Amino acid sequence: MKRNDWTWYYDENDCEIADTQLPPIVQWDDIGELKTVGQLKKINLTPSEDTKPRAVAWVWDKDIEWGVWIPLYHEDDCKWNPKDGWITKFQLQKTYLLSRGWIKQLGEPDKELVNQRYPNGPTIKLYSRKRVEQFLANNAEAYAEWLDKRDKYIAIFEANRDKIFAKRNAAIEQTKMCLKCASGCSTPKGFLCAIYPMGLLDMPCHDFQERVD
Repeated sequence: MKRNDWTWYYDENDCEIADTQLPPIVQWDDIGELKTVGQLKKINLTPSEDTKPRAVAWVWDKDIEWGVWIPLYHEDDCKWNPKDGWITKFQLQKTYLLSRGWIKQLGEPDKELVNQRYPNGPTIKLYSRKRVEQFLANNAEAYAEWLDKRDKYIAIFEANRDKIFAKRNAAIEQTKMCLKCASGCSTPKGFLCAIYPMGLLDMPCHDFQERVD
């Protein structure tokens, strides 16, 4: 009104479609389950290159003093597209429950960084989260079987935890004794016992004789 311009009004019946390729037009209050590209990104989805929007809605743009059509898509027409990030080998084992075998199948890390805390130590191996999740999606059936098998292993371990730790602790104590025994010696290929070269059958060893320096 400040510019004193005339505003012209037309009857819809006297007009023709300006853009025949434009999808159906909806109001923002009536978009239902449709979402904008930005909303889809928040749930790790993105339209495929050949996916056409199911509808469009009009938004006024103050910068250009005109409106723009915002395409709207349905989740069923979109593909999984998680935001990429970098995860360590430890996170592969803890978050995705991958064994060494699965990590080997995954392949080499996407990049390696120098450990700032221990510069002379091993490098930090980082994997693309997107590549990891795509790999698991491509091997979904085998991955599901692995998780099921892993749960069974954990159940067996929990049921026999005390026996397993008791046996492990006994083996550790026996190893300490062997290292102090006069019949044992270290070789380039490992520890060798003169009395039991094929390994100790029963523990504790009744032939233990403490080495005298």
